[in-house]
Amino acid sequence: DGYSLAWPRPEAELALVTSDENQAPMLSYWHCGLGRSAALLAEADGELSGGLRDYSGYAEFFGTLARWLSGGAQAGVWVDFSRRGDLGQLEVEVDAAVAPLLDDVVATVIGPDGSANAVQLQRTEPTRLVATVPLLAEGVYRAAVQVGESVIRSPPVCLPYSPEFAPRLDPQDGARTLRRLVEMTAGNFDPSADQVVAGQRESVGRNDLGAILAWLAVLLLLLEIAARRLGWQLPALSRFLRRRAVGRSVPAGANGQASDQPAASGVGGSTRGAAGSDTRPSAPASPAETVDSTLQAMQRARQRRDGGAGS
Repeated sequence: DGYSLAWPRPEAELALVTSDENQAPMLSYWHCGLGRSAALLAEADGELSGGLRDYSGYAEFFGTLARWLSGGAQAGVWVDFSRRGDLGQLEVEVDAAVAPLLDDVVATVIGPDGSANAVQLQRTEPTRLVATVPLLAEGVYRAAVQVGESVIRSPPVCLPYSPEFAPRLDPQDGARTLRRLVEMTAGNFDPSADQVVAGQRESVGRNDLGAILAWLAVLLLLLEIAARRLGWQLPALSRFLRRRAVGRSVPAGANGQASDQPAASGVGGSTRGAAGSDTRPSAPASPAETVDSTLQAMQRARQRRDGGAGS
């Protein structure tokens, strides 16, 4: 007496169509990957179901449709595909009456990229097979198992994100994981401070000398100021500085060495004495004698200046 009006998709197959002018799909189905989908647009039970609910094959019709959607499961065979972290677990279990069927079971898992991979099942019990499948990428995984003449498709498994971001419902799960790691690595769980620092502590490192060098620079600056204010004298340092000063004051010859010729004296650069007779140049004084004579002359001038001021 009534139906929902729709149009089939290009990939769908039609099982029933209406006999009116619409020729609308009443029952259509298609395969989606390893899954199956069907659309019944009639009212199964209600005011508009009409003669469908009085149909003699009502139960058989819906039973057949449900079995087809479930993948044609064989009686006495149960298949499950679940996820545990980043691992998928595929289980096949049968009744004892059909246990010989497990000898020829073939399993396949299709990943998110559409690649099909055969799965090796391990018998854990006489009537049970188990396989562990690593889930290497995020997405939907589907599994199909052939048992005898039937191909059973399990519900899909989805890995939405990396397992380490999944919330843990058990607050003690992390502690148990840490204890297992401690047992595997022969370590200590929740050690004391003494246990942490026990044993050899030798290591290669470095020491920061910035603060020490800064204080040393300040100390040298204070010593330099005190030496200037108090007139401290270091004889060895004074002689060294005196030699440096003399070395810079001695004229150099053409070849960069000290000249052996005495400088000319007198008016016009003549080498004659006041009496007009030739005089031989005296030997040049040593640098030390020159400095001593200069210091003595400066001392005599200072004495004359002090004596004149007091007279």
